[in-house]
Amino acid sequence: MILLENKYESIKEQIIVITAFILPVVNSPSIKDVKWP
Repeated sequence: MILLENKYESIKEQIIVITAFILPVVNSPSIKDVKWP
């Protein structure tokens, strides 16, 4: 169960990082200028 908990903690951290990266882009008024890969 410890491995499973560590896995969820890792996923949660990744979600936090991704959210912190995406939110400013989504809230940006110049989102139409963003060049999506």
